[in-house]
Amino acid sequence: MGTTRLLMTMTGRELRGAPVVPAALTGLIALAVALAGGAGFLLMGVSSSADRLLDQARSPDLVQMHTGAVDPAPIRDWAAGRPEIREAGVAELLTLRGQDLVIDGHDRASSTQQSSLTVPGQRRDMLIDLEGEPLGVPERGTVSLPVHHRISGAAQLGDEVRVIDGTGWELALTVTGFHRDAAMSTPISSSERLAVHPEDLAEAAARTGTVEHLVEMWLHDPADAGAVSAAYLAAGLPQDGPTVDRSTFLLLSMIGEGLPAALVLLAAAVLSGISILCLHLAVLTALRRSLRQVGVLAALGIPRRGIQGIQAAPFAAIGLLGAGLGTAGGWGLGLLLLRPAGAYLGPVSGIAPWLAPPIAAVLALLLVLATVHRALRGIGRTGIAAALRARGIDRGTGRLRRLATGRLSLQHAARGPLSLRLGLLSAVQRGGTLLLLSMIFAGAMLVMVTPMRAASTLGSPEVIGSLGITPADLLADAVAADDAEPAAAALRQDPAVAEAVAHTVQRATLPDADGLPVPVVVLAGDHTRLPITVAQGRAPDAPGEVALSLLLLADSGLSVGDRVTLSGSGGDGAGAPLRIVGAYQDITQGGRTARTAEPVPGAPTVDHVLSVAMAPGADPATAARRIAGEVPGARVLAVDEYREQLLGPIAARMRAAALLAGAAALALSALVTVLCLRLERAVAARESAIHRAVGVPAVVLRRAGAVPVALALAAALPLGAAAAQAIGQPLLDLVLEGMYGGFEALGQGASALPLHGAPVLTAVLAPAALALVVGAATWAGTRDPHPDELREALA
Repeated sequence: MGTTRLLMTMTGRELRGAPVVPAALTGLIALAVALAGGAGFLLMGVSSSADRLLDQARSPDLVQMHTGAVDPAPIRDWAAGRPEIREAGVAELLTLRGQDLVIDGHDRASSTQQSSLTVPGQRRDMLIDLEGEPLGVPERGTVSLPVHHRISGAAQLGDEVRVIDGTGWELALTVTGFHRDAAMSTPISSSERLAVHPEDLAEAAARTGTVEHLVEMWLHDPADAGAVSAAYLAAGLPQDGPTVDRSTFLLLSMIGEGLPAALVLLAAAVLSGISILCLHLAVLTALRRSLRQVGVLAALGIPRRGIQGIQAAPFAAIGLLGAGLGTAGGWGLGLLLLRPAGAYLGPVSGIAPWLAPPIAAVLALLLVLATVHRALRGIGRTGIAAALRARGIDRGTGRLRRLATGRLSLQHAARGPLSLRLGLLSAVQRGGTLLLLSMIFAGAMLVMVTPMRAASTLGSPEVIGSLGITPADLLADAVAADDAEPAAAALRQDPAVAEAVAHTVQRATLPDADGLPVPVVVLAGDHTRLPITVAQGRAPDAPGEVALSLLLLADSGLSVGDRVTLSGSGGDGAGAPLRIVGAYQDITQGGRTARTAEPVPGAPTVDHVLSVAMAPGADPATAARRIAGEVPGARVLAVDEYREQLLGPIAARMRAAALLAGAAALALSALVTVLCLRLERAVAARESAIHRAVGVPAVVLRRAGAVPVALALAAALPLGAAAAQAIGQPLLDLVLEGMYGGFEALGQGASALPLHGAPVLTAVLAPAALALVVGAATWAGTRDPHPDELREALA
């Protein structure tokens, strides 16, 4: 009982005696736990909500899209002979041109999404209303829209939706609800489904649109999707369209949150490492200050473990409090980060997201205890007499006293040179603290700059060419084969057009590392005009050459210089071997694409695309109207709008993550600066007291205390910028690899998205903000000590 009471008494005294240090350590630990827990909450919340939505909607495990008529009987017969398939079916869609769909007075011609009318399933592949229930069949003359129209403010209940055909006919529908679509729920999905009554669907199909079908399969084990897809393609069944599976649906839900969560986790990892370094320094400093106390306890017969427990108790209490505050902060931060995704996927479900912050807290607490235990292992190795004689760290006191009282006058000290000499001498004597501060400030720069550059990259117009999209001002698809190249040639004669190129889009297959056919989207044509950014090698410019996307290159196990055969999508082996001459980053079509100079023999053609770059000062809208008028059925998109719709939501989330990471980095820098200055004051208390006793002005000592911080900051700014350059790029590539290719693609070179510099943010604003915060923290950390502190130091 006596030992317990002594432990509690000394713990309370330690925490009350110097409240700034415990408060700073508690804040560091809480901040690290909150960031890690919040990011974990976000990832687990999005994953669990997406999984729940897929299960609730009874979404298929594998979908083969097909444009045109479909006879369900052969598909059912084939599926019945496959033991992996539990159930199969065919759903019908009516895909509309953007200009033929008008929502609240605005057509969808500029949208990157393909809008389709469908009758919602009532037993499988269901749409889910905002109450979490399966959507019923809408009444005649009404329509239910995907929820992103409500979130963006594009539509509301009671608005009119019109389907037109350009001849004066129209089908008027009233918006009576909104729904979540497990397969196409987010705004970055390439397609959306509008739910209508069967009679409305039949009326519209008779006048406009293209009938498409979804061949849907439910598997006993979703992991068999790859093998089943390969068997389906080999069977020659309807396959004029892309193949997607459950993992693709999850990817579409996760992609908008994966990058921000990764950046928050980066900030949490850096912060955790810094917190542990600061904790170790605080424990050692406290031990040095309490050597006499340790000697007294040893003289009273308290065993070594008991003394270690007494010394460790304050830091265990700090760790426990920080972990508790961080857990609460992690829940709050997680709910805040999850709010945008929750609007598309529904409320957070399951217990897993709520466990992320407590797990982060437990890990942080264990790390704190391990750090404290390691730092206190030396207790007991110092003799009792030596401990009782100890006065802390007195090295250099005599020299400093001579410096203050001998060669320099107080008048000279007041002018400032003494503060610089004292500061430099302190930096030399305590180089470990200087190095720690440099590492911490460099880490803060890394955490600030990397998210800024990532967000700037995704928001930059130049990023298009690095993402597998032809860098142009206008893109036009749904172009007829006979119109594509003549239209491009005619546009190249227009003075307002700098360049125009036509490409043929095909569906083919390529064998993966195991020999199984992998669906590939092929873009055939001239790739020397308006070239994309190539990560390896060059673009194909002659027959017999091909460039593969980095993810496809990793899947196939091939390298630039190898030969590969692209076959028709039936996997019949037709087609000549091609030599791989290059590789490029691509985020379209699931990241698995190829580019050739000539069409692939035997591969079905699904589209023709025109890419147009305007001359400086020319109006893209004029060229867009010309293309729309001269090329029947073409859908013309401005690339800036396309980029904004494709990457805008992700870039917005990245900017939010960058602000969060930057605020955390600045808070970290302020806390650590105050902490290190207070710990340094504790170590050098006797020296400072002697200086004041002989008449050295307090302003000199304050300036001297700021010198090591200034040196650390000066060294850290270029170091942090260099670290951001060296670490930021591989980190972004690693995240993109994981999001597009899964864990098996990590570290396989499946991504090479170059980060843009953002020089104003990274070279001016970030260093200025860090310097300002550190300067304010230095002023607070070097304020005059209380007279009682000076008397205690001289005792």
